[in-house]
Amino acid sequence: MAELKPVEAALAALLDGVVTTAAEELAVESAAGRVLAEAVTARLDVPGFDNSAMDGYALNHRDAGQWLPVSQRIAAGSPAVPLAPGSCARIFTGGELPHGADCVVMQERVEVD
Repeated sequence: MAELKPVEAALAALLDGVVTTAAEELAVESAAGRVLAEAVTARLDVPGFDNSAMDGYALNHRDAGQWLPVSQRIAAGSPAVPLAPGSCARIFTGGELPHGADCVVMQERVEVD
């Protein structure tokens, strides 16, 4: 059986085979499979609030795993009101996450009574 190399030696061998190339500018459509040369940041947050990436139920994680009443429905573009303690909010993709909620459970993972 071959002896294992120390981590430092394995890393050095790996890095010896890496070839770097110069950065280049190209259209987004041509960038598939490429790696960014530097971080990209937006000038402003869009949207300007935390929102749901899926249809589901917004709740506080401490309330997970129990039956919760639905205290509000939040559609995309609708402002949310703070989440009532011990409740959840029906939320749709793009809906504003209400104050008091720190997670969204996908609708496919919920039992509705």
